[in-house]
Amino acid sequence: PIGAIREAAEIIRALLAGESAGYAGAVYQIADHVRAPYPLPDAPIPLQIGTWGKKLGALAGEAADEVKIGGSANPAVIPLMADYVAAGEARAGRRRGSVNIVIGAVSVVDEDREAARWQARKTVSLYLPIVSTLDTTLEIDPELMARVQEQVNAGESDAAARLIPDDILDRFIFAGDARDIIEQCARLYDAGAQRIELGTPHGVSEAATGIRLIGEQVMPALGEYLSN
Repeated sequence: PIGAIREAAEIIRALLAGESAGYAGAVYQIADHVRAPYPLPDAPIPLQIGTWGKKLGALAGEAADEVKIGGSANPAVIPLMADYVAAGEARAGRRRGSVNIVIGAVSVVDEDREAARWQARKTVSLYLPIVSTLDTTLEIDPELMARVQEQVNAGESDAAARLIPDDILDRFIFAGDARDIIEQCARLYDAGAQRIELGTPHGVSEAATGIRLIGEQVMPALGEYLSN
């Protein structure tokens, strides 16, 4: 899989640069005449590779502009990924920090903090038993995750949500009122993230509510935080 992603990155780079994607690799073979079938912007389009892992993180250090840790809001994974990426940067003769680290997860934001966090618990229960195994910085009881998965499989989302403690919730999702999200994001920036992606559903019952709070309160506060 690493070899396939390496080849894909090379092909995508060529296409986004307006060049021919002609390629004869071990995995992919593309005819010489193939080019991007759409207009391309003048500015370079950054290439992002998503991973939690050491090998693919190193590949991102060699071949990408960004690496994304998806499904996480845990500051501890950022310096770990930076080390993975740095190994690839060194192999490619790039300076450490050339590749931006992006982190993102589901977000639920509302003026009613408890409603947002309850909805977040139900949402994160669907993927937490899987993504929790990827985070090597945390020790999470596998029996707890098995119980969460059992409740999800049974369609008992409320029961699954009640099993998830606050400290685990805050490592895998952005949840609460605007102040909670600002504080979570500030910790991630402090840990070395260059960009944070707040994913859907954004709000409790309506996405527009969460998007409004993010736009009116979270983003201005973080802009000020980063400028200081």
